[in-house]
Amino acid sequence: MTYNLQPPLEFSPGQWLDVHIPNIEHAGGFTITSTPQDASTQENIDIAADGNDKHLPYVELAIQYSPSNPAAKWFWQPIEQILGSYVKVRIGGGFVWPPPNGMALDEIKNIVFVAGGVGIKCDPFTTSFLRLKKIPARLCQI
Repeated sequence: MTYNLQPPLEFSPGQWLDVHIPNIEHAGGFTITSTPQDASTQENIDIAADGNDKHLPYVELAIQYSPSNPAAKWFWQPIEQILGSYVKVRIGGGFVWPPPNGMALDEIKNIVFVAGGVGIKCDPFTTSFLRLKKIPARLCQI
């Protein structure tokens, strides 16, 4: 999905994207699986260490095939039917990391993540996120 960069799309880990599709009554709420940096505008992106050019901003969503969910079903049409379509989006969710309440992150000793559906899983993104925030990756053991 591409989007108009005015204004740039900004979100925090843990938020989702409400997608309002023309002619579909209810918006679809989909988990954002890309990082906030992936959606950054080019001037905010450093050139990769290997010298490759900057990437275009993008947002990746987890959308399960569900014939009974009109918004999800819309995304599973043949690409020719949706390519070039305009949708409206809105960032949703307030349960994010880091916490927006000014909590002193260096004072946190233990964290418990609880999730359902797509939720939190022990993949390279999650463990990289844990390392970035200096949280022991052992928390991702099941």
